[in-house]
This record gives sequence, structure tokens and C-alpha cells, in this order.
Amino acid sequence: MSARIIDGKAMAQGFRDSYAAAVARLKEQGIVPGLAVVIVGDDPASKVYVRNKALACEKAGMHSEVHALPADTTQQRLLDFVRRLNADPALHGILVQLPLPKQLDSRAVIEAIAPEKDVDGFHYRNAGALLVGGPAFYPCTPWGVMKMLEHEGVEMKVQAQRRIRSLCADDGPAASARVPLITGAATVEGLHGDERVRLRAG
Repeated sequence: MSARIIDGKAMAQGFRDSYAAAVARLKEQGIVPGLAVVIVGDDPASKVYVRNKALACEKAGMHSEVHALPADTTQQRLLDFVRRLNADPALHGILVQLPLPKQLDSRAVIEAIAPEKDVDGFHYRNAGALLVGGPAFYPCTPWGVMKMLEHEGVEMKVQAQRRIRSLCADDGPAASARVPLITGAATVEGLHGDERVRLRAG
């Protein structure tokens, strides 16, 4: 089979349009979806990601908040801040931009986010639901890959023994891509530095 280029940008625009329509319907019911993004420090790449998320929310008609905290923020201050966001009924989603400064425990911060507001899908409860196929917020990178494959009619079957290679620089979204692809019965090769981890479903 010859290679085929998947137009992810066009596909993404279709999803954005459908989300904007869904937000409009919610607004008619008096509900304005709200997302809070927390960024700690001055990482240039993180600033770009956060800005793009805020713009995407604006285009969809959502309410969004960006909370920029200084790089010397303490663990306790960040945890307390996340808990205040958890308690805000105007916010339906919370995202803490990674990576965090070295003095902060990312895992503890992620676990402080209410699972029902953990739109990154990194909380243990959401990660567990992902593994068993339960309802949850799924990490956007693997979910996006699955949606692209679904859109292109790629069947994830054991007998197909398809290979999907995931370049994993850390334990973030790229690494978590293995799970839904495995549950879709694909063969996944994870490359982490010089180490190759090969996982086969079925």
C-alpha cells in the first residue's frame, strides 16, 4: 500500500467548527463552558501552547482564563491555587501547562486537579478509565491520533498488526499515546532516547 498524507489541519478545523456549534447550543441553555490554564514560569514553548489554547477557546466561544504564576512558586501555593480553581463553578476544565519548574512535583499537582475537570487526562482516575475504555477525559495527543485514523478508515485490528511509532521524550502525552493504540489492537513502538520499547497487542 502506498503512503497517504493525512490532512490533520483540515480535520482539526472540522472539529473546531463542531465544537463552536456545541458551545453555542450550551449558551442557549445558559451554560458557558470555561477553561482555566495555569502556567508557571517563563518557558517559551509553554507560552506558545497556552496562547494557542486561549485563542482556540475564544474562537469556539468559550470562557477562558490564563493564570501566569512566577517561576519561584512553591508547591503549596500551586496546590492551593489549583484547589481554588476546582471549587469555581464557572470553570469546567483545568489545565496546568507542563513542564513545571524543577522545584515542583508535577504528579502531585496533576492529582490535585479534580478528575472531572482534568482536561489533559493525566489524573490517575482518567488514565485508569482510558485503560479499561471507560468514560473520561483522554489525553489529546493519542485521542487526536485515534480520531485521524478513524477519519481515514484505518481499522485497528490485531490481525492487521499495524505499527504506529511514538516518539516519547518523557512521560507526557506522547508516551500515553501507546495505551489507546494498544487497546485498538495496534503494534506500538515507543522510542525513548536510545531505548526502544516494542509492544504488541493481541
